[in-house]
Amino acid sequence: MSSSSNSNSNQQSNVPPSTPHQDTDSTDQTPTTPTLTTQNFPTSPTTAFPTPPPSLSANPQSPLDQFFSRYPTFTPTPTTVPPPANWSIHHDFAQLSEHKKWIPGSRPQSRANTRFRQALIDEFNHMFGMNDSDLENWQRLCRVVGVPEERIPGSITQCRKTLSTIHVNLIDLIETRYVGRGIPQRFPTLAALGKYTRDTGKFFPREAKSGGILGRLLRELNRE
Repeated sequence: MSSSSNSNSNQQSNVPPSTPHQDTDSTDQTPTTPTLTTQNFPTSPTTAFPTPPPSLSANPQSPLDQFFSRYPTFTPTPTTVPPPANWSIHHDFAQLSEHKKWIPGSRPQSRANTRFRQALIDEFNHMFGMNDSDLENWQRLCRVVGVPEERIPGSITQCRKTLSTIHVNLIDLIETRYVGRGIPQRFPTLAALGKYTRDTGKFFPREAKSGGILGRLLRELNRE
């Protein structure tokens, strides 16, 4: 399940870091939730899976962090501590839209929404890599969706086969990895996953149909 943005430098010892670049759009508004159909992986019961990797949010190169850093007067949900159970990255974007008083459909809102959607795609690629010929990238994906370490395949073909039986929402996948929250919710069937995606509005950007692991996953999902 695998997604890019901008950043700054430090000054002398007691001088605080420079303020991130601020978006000068005066009219930015509430984005339409990124939409993509069932971009998720197969499900199984939530059992005791290996401890997930830590959050990547502290990495200054995190695309989602870079996106929110464009708006220094807005503070997204802290990722240094576990967020509320009902937290969603879309919720933070909606809060940003309210904070900026963006009018839906306005140019500033549309521009911010486009940047946000691209940040989601880049975040996946940042987390899981772009090279779909790299076995480690596929094995990392297997770990994050809860495949026990001793059952992680030793070939790309087997990794893909394993992942084809695990149904998870791609936005959930990014969120759990982003905040180090554990294993994403898994669903028994693609139909159950599709219903969850529609009910929550957690659609992955349609423009994500590119190359790399993400492109491969989306193509395979669309064949289901």
